[in-house]
Amino acid sequence: MVNSKLVKLLKTFSKQEILKFKDFVNSPYFNKNRNVINLCEEVLTYGPGFDSAGFTEENVYRKIFGNEKFDYFKIKNIISDLFSLAAEFLKILFSYFWDF
Repeated sequence: MVNSKLVKLLKTFSKQEILKFKDFVNSPYFNKNRNVINLCEEVLTYGPGFDSAGFTEENVYRKIFGNEKFDYFKIKNIISDLFSLAAEFLKILFSYFWDF
C-alpha cells in the first residue's frame, strides 16, 4: 500500500490540505460511502510519511472490517474510490484558486 497511487498523492498534501480533504471525504455531498470515510481516517493515521511496516492492505482492511475475511477486490475498490475523491478534491481546490 505504501507505493499505491493514493499514498503517493496524499504525500503531496500539506497539513492544511489533509484537514480539508478529511472534511471533503466526510461531506455527504461528495461521498456517502462509510467504508471510504473509514479508509481515509485509517490511511491518514500512517501519514505524513506513510512508511510504517504495519501499513499494509491487510492491516487497513482489518481496521475497517474487523475479523471479516480479507477480500483483495473489496479493499482495492475502496482505495480506488478514495483516490477518485482525492483527485476530485484537487480539481475543486485548484479551480477555486484559478478563479481569482
